[in-house]
Amino acid sequence: LDAYWASRDGDSNESYSGIDLLFVGQLNERWDLRAGIRSGALRYDESIEVLDVNRTLYTLGTGYRFASRGRFSIEAIRGSDNEQRSGSPYGNSKSGGRLSLGMPLGDANYLFASVGRLRSEYDGLFFGLPREDTQLTSVLQIEFRDVLTDGLTIAPRLRYVDNDSDFGLYNYQRLEGGLLIRWVAK
Repeated sequence: LDAYWASRDGDSNESYSGIDLLFVGQLNERWDLRAGIRSGALRYDESIEVLDVNRTLYTLGTGYRFASRGRFSIEAIRGSDNEQRSGSPYGNSKSGGRLSLGMPLGDANYLFASVGRLRSEYDGLFFGLPREDTQLTSVLQIEFRDVLTDGLTIAPRLRYVDNDSDFGLYNYQRLEGGLLIRWVAK
């Protein structure tokens, strides 16, 4: 299960709740094949609920294990956003791909990095014209495991987004910071 809540200028802005399913098959000692589906509801505050969509993404990829906890992967992405408000131009179809690297940093820490590209072709017209966006993303995260106590993980994360659109209003660059705190009983 997956969910998040985001605010802008101190006010509620966006929320998501959904489910992720991932199926993994081992091809041999080093290679695996993965197929996934992510489906959920993306909702915005009342003043911009025209953006509300139900999102479904499918992934198919392969991974190469180069160490006991080290992995390089490549995956293809397809999916869609189905608009939830009548007259909304925010429904779209998506296609893209992602490269990821995960590797240990010493005994208890772990590095994750990825770079991806996603193209969205919108169903509706924006100001009477078709719209297509291309989004490049990169993520860098370091997990510090067993911090202060067994099972406690702290993972700071940076995510950079560069969105290129047919409409200047949707051209942007954004740097996001996050902190994951997870405790797993051992």
